[in-house]
Amino acid sequence: MYILLAVALYAAIAYAVTKSSRSGSNTISKDTIRLHLATVQNFALRVRTSIMRMKILDGYEPWQIDYSKTGFTSNTSSNTNCTSSYCKLHDPSGGGIEGYILPQNYWATGSLGKYEFINVGIKGIGDDNQRDLALLYAGVTKDFCLAVNDVSGVTNPSGNPPLDNHGNEGGYAPYSGALSNDVTLATPPDLGVAAPEVAGKTMFCTDNNGGSYYFWVVKQEKYDAPDNKNKRS
Repeated sequence: MYILLAVALYAAIAYAVTKSSRSGSNTISKDTIRLHLATVQNFALRVRTSIMRMKILDGYEPWQIDYSKTGFTSNTSSNTNCTSSYCKLHDPSGGGIEGYILPQNYWATGSLGKYEFINVGIKGIGDDNQRDLALLYAGVTKDFCLAVNDVSGVTNPSGNPPLDNHGNEGGYAPYSGALSNDVTLATPPDLGVAAPEVAGKTMFCTDNNGGSYYFWVVKQEKYDAPDNKNKRS
């Protein structure tokens, strides 16, 4: 049984940044974000469904999938365990998912709008004793981070995103390169402990390290599927 999480931003959300006529600073229209949340979550659903299909059709476990895409993914190198197009998330013969770079309006730090896949536990999502497969955009702007939380019902303490470093509470592992098996969960979950505001949330943004903002959208899906010994090649 796996919980598959996916995060993505659709191109339409590029219009979510508006210019404040009073302060002259960049702000984000919460109403605009609300209008596009359905599109964002639909994209996340497509990613989740694609990974499920790769499991059910060919028996690929999350650690056997290649999540890399040149020019799009950050800190995600190709998986040498994947030797055909059918185990590649972004290949038309595999997951068939197009890559998406975050619009420049939302870049803040070194990720430059790219995304990465991480094996991390999130408190209150599915089984706390299992890690989750997550896709995130690291390094978004603070204004964007705050707006996402406002729309998602996540409290921004004292006007700042919740501080929760996903690498400090038991560690985490990127789905990058060749893995020999699924990464096990350290206790406690990595996200939602230091910042209870994000526990159980399916869309949120955190302050990862005193000014580095991480945007997450999660979609959970539990399923059991028999291993398929006759993988396509």
